[in-house]
Amino acid sequence: MSNDKKWKYADAFQELLKNQPFDKVNVSDICERCGTFRANFYYHFKNKEELVRWIFEQDIEESKLVSQDFAARQSELFRIMKRRSAFYLKALEDGFMGTYIDSSMKLLIIEFFGANADSITDEDIFKLRYIVSGCLMTIFEWMAGKIDASEEELAEKICTTMDKLYRAKI
Repeated sequence: MSNDKKWKYADAFQELLKNQPFDKVNVSDICERCGTFRANFYYHFKNKEELVRWIFEQDIEESKLVSQDFAARQSELFRIMKRRSAFYLKALEDGFMGTYIDSSMKLLIIEFFGANADSITDEDIFKLRYIVSGCLMTIFEWMAGKIDASEEELAEKICTTMDKLYRAKI
């Protein structure tokens, strides 16, 4: 599967979301904007929700290319999210918080557990979900202009807080 074709659908979808709520944009609209048929869309994605998840995951993967340092990767992710803030704000407003949390959980499990990912307990999963949910709301407020911080400052604050919260014996 070509990522170029997937990005064509992603770009069209993001453009449509600038003027319409998520539930008003349908696969036919996306395909019309791309000049393709619905069957082609469904070859790459099961539905719009899967397209949203794919965009999240691509942005996370892109952020991993900058550094081995977790804070630097987070800073890059926030830079990417800021660049696509219209999409992210709309996706979060339209109920895709769970999609972001699921994608972020994978990243955090690797960061906090590394090779020991098999030893994750239910308590660990709960803590990580709790932390990611709070981080997501902070990022949402930052993208909406309610928090004045650079990508680097936000990443540093979030990473420090995440580490303290996760390691706290609550």
